[in-house]
Amino acid sequence: MFDYQKPLIQFVWHLCLVGVCLLLWCSSGNAGIADTWKHCECEWQPWEAWSECSEECYGIKIRERSVQLTQYDGCDEFTDCATNDMGSDAAICNSVCFNAGTYMSSLDTCHCVSGRYGRCCRNLVTCGDPGGISNGRKSGSNFEFNGQVTYRCDQHHNMTGGDSKRVCQDTGMWSGLEPTCVFVNTCGSAPCQHGGECIDGLNEYTCVCLPGWSGKDCQNDVQPPIASNCSGDIHVFTGETVTTVTWIVPEFHDPMDKGVTVVANYDQSQYEFPWGDFNISYVATKAHNAMTSECTFTIKVRPHPCEELNIPKNGARVCNGWMTDFGQYCLVFCSSNFTLPRNYDFRQWYVCGASGHWIAPIPMPNCSVPVYSFMETPDSQTTEKDVGLKFEACPVDNADIASAYIEKLQSSEFSTICPNSDSCKTENVKVDCY
Repeated sequence: MFDYQKPLIQFVWHLCLVGVCLLLWCSSGNAGIADTWKHCECEWQPWEAWSECSEECYGIKIRERSVQLTQYDGCDEFTDCATNDMGSDAAICNSVCFNAGTYMSSLDTCHCVSGRYGRCCRNLVTCGDPGGISNGRKSGSNFEFNGQVTYRCDQHHNMTGGDSKRVCQDTGMWSGLEPTCVFVNTCGSAPCQHGGECIDGLNEYTCVCLPGWSGKDCQNDVQPPIASNCSGDIHVFTGETVTTVTWIVPEFHDPMDKGVTVVANYDQSQYEFPWGDFNISYVATKAHNAMTSECTFTIKVRPHPCEELNIPKNGARVCNGWMTDFGQYCLVFCSSNFTLPRNYDFRQWYVCGASGHWIAPIPMPNCSVPVYSFMETPDSQTTEKDVGLKFEACPVDNADIASAYIEKLQSSEFSTICPNSDSCKTENVKVDCY
């Protein structure tokens, strides 16, 4: 048996692949016969059986033959009878692609239809078991190409995300995404306490609590005490320096029937107050949750209000702009070209106190007398009473007017309303011009 040259076989097979593939070479003519063929009395032996095909589809098969020769001098081996290539033969075998595949000589393989793969398209695409899902069921056992599986969720679960049906694709991958089954009957255990409303969610629930309750399950008491009959501010006008005021005591209760304690800054609902502002406070505390509520109001005790004082013509009404609830103290100022009639005095204070009545006749006199009329009589005597408090222009001269007013007030019997510079200052003086 001779050892034929494999490179030659490979070359011939390549010719087959590119479409040349002539059934092969050895048996045609005497090309390759050695010149010593007759001398060596060479004879061909029968071909051996074909080898198995090299591929399942579109492979090659090989057969061999030997030569018999007489051992004369120079007649020792196959090549003394013929060239090596004449001892072998090759042919295409298994010329078929399975499952409707089409052979592609340029790629030396079969082009497969969807769902098939491999050199010969014999293999069927499979995607494998996609697995089950939690809180649900999978149906379908065909995991090969075009096989389908479907999913359903258990009772009280909803499918979120993913797909209820998936198909095995020719890529070997399942279409879509694996779904998730989420528990939706979250209110089934009635988790909300104290009358709270339960709203189902995905794997969770929400409690809408009644007023006074909070927390995930409405378990926390956040109700403060509730006040009733809480008075508003009380205004009292009196001519007395001290007066008795009575008010209604507020009531507190807890809708959750927990104990409530109340602390007040006055131990009774009636008290004597002087003029001023007094805060009344009741604080209720619920020991169960340490929450508090408060009822506060102010008692304002004032002298009787005064009637609005007129503004003199050609003049100005100048009064205190502070502590007006407790008294008003006013003077008349005249324009520089006018003065008061002779029977009026610039030094006259117009005062309204606790009674609500003005001391000194009202209304204020007008600055109705031209200043030159006082100069007509040579022997006439003009005093502060006659010429009085003057200004050139109002409100341009308001700062000078206010300064003159403060000076007069501090030297008067009413200086007690000018106790310090915080309130008794020019910017707090009220000047009203006609």
